Amino acid sequence: MALVDAQYWETETQKQRAWEKVQQVEMWTVMGYHNQSGGTHSAQRMFGCEIREDGRSSSFWQFGFDGQDHLSLDLETLSWVSAEPVAVRTKRWWEMERCYAEYDKAYLESLCLISLHRYLELGSQSLTRIEPPMVQVTKHITQDGTMLRCWALGFYPPDISLSWWLGRKELVLETEHMETRPNGDGTYQT
Repeated sequence: MALVDAQYWETETQKQRAWEKVQQVEMWTVMGYHNQSGGTHSAQRMFGCEIREDGRSSSFWQFGFDGQDHLSLDLETLSWVSAEPVAVRTKRWWEMERCYAEYDKAYLESLCLISLHRYLELGSQSLTRIEPPMVQVTKHITQDGTMLRCWALGFYPPDISLSWWLGRKELVLETEHMETRPNGDGTYQT
């Protein structure tokens, strides 16, 4: 991202530190619902917003415990959806205070989108970066016949799809794909 003043990052850090206290209470409460009073556990809160190319947006909010889905927020009805039976207790707890769901929805449909627009603007140079692959095909004689190898080098972003065609027919069964790897210079190869 382009440089942002230090005060912005300090403010964001303070927000996360304040959330730490809330999350500790949530963790202890959910551990109690699972009849656990100690050990190592994890709570995952995942939320976000998306801006599509047509300008429309969507949002999501999910909460997990120990790697499993626990609750999600239905943004249309402002109700919490439990992913497992024990999560019903958390659902009831959170639904006692409707303001939590209202706050989360307001954040996702306002500040989240404002922040995303800002981050897209600040990171636009790297986010819009496109470098097409240099493609090289080599021929190898093997015991079973002739093998063609296609190398795609120096491309960005890393998402790429390669396929072999004979006329109008894609050669799916005869093709072996290798993973995409970093090139060492910020681009990728496969």
